[in-house]
This record gives sequence, C-alpha cells and structure tokens, in this order.
Amino acid sequence: QHKVMDAVPRLIEIMSSFPEELGRSNAAAALGHMQVADAVPALTEALVDKSGLVAQQANKSIRQITGFDTQMSPSARVRERRTIRSRVKEWWRAHEEEVRKRLGQPAGGP
Repeated sequence: QHKVMDAVPRLIEIMSSFPEELGRSNAAAALGHMQVADAVPALTEALVDKSGLVAQQANKSIRQITGFDTQMSPSARVRERRTIRSRVKEWWRAHEEEVRKRLGQPAGGP
C-alpha cells in the first residue's frame, strides 16, 4: 500500500500538467481508483481543465473518493464547472476530516 501511495504526487503532477488529455484523464482515474484523499484538491482544480474528458474523470474520481455527487452534466461548460469547483471546495472544507477518517488517511498522507 505504501509503495502505491508513493506514486500519488507524480499522478497529481501528470493530471495537472501533462500535455495530452488522455494522460491527464488516466491520472485522474488512477487517483479515484486508489481513493486518495490527498488528491481531492488537485482533482477539484481539474474540474476546470480545458478538456471535458479530464473534467468528467476528475468529477468521477471526486465521487469515488468522497461520495459527494456534484451532479455535473457531461456537457458542462467551463463556466458551470467553475461553479461546481467552488461547491466542491466548500464541501471538502466541511467534510475532509470525516472522509479521511473513513479512508484511514490522516491529513498529510499515509
């Protein structure tokens, strides 16, 4: 488990800055499958990625990790995704501790 979690910073970096949308989307998917609480802030920022594919995968991964359903439409434009990003940030501030407790991931990593 610890070796897998060592990949998290690199996956976040790929999701945030990789030039190809498929790479960013796959990194977001991996973080969701791994249920990494530390990735929620970066996934939240990815909701406004220029690629709708990346944004949708970030949304799915947020739901996988937190259980919070943003109800983001697959066709959501960047403006709407900015509003959703704000909603997720607010929700995360209020629920981060309980999500981390459920996942057994204290703040600051494993």
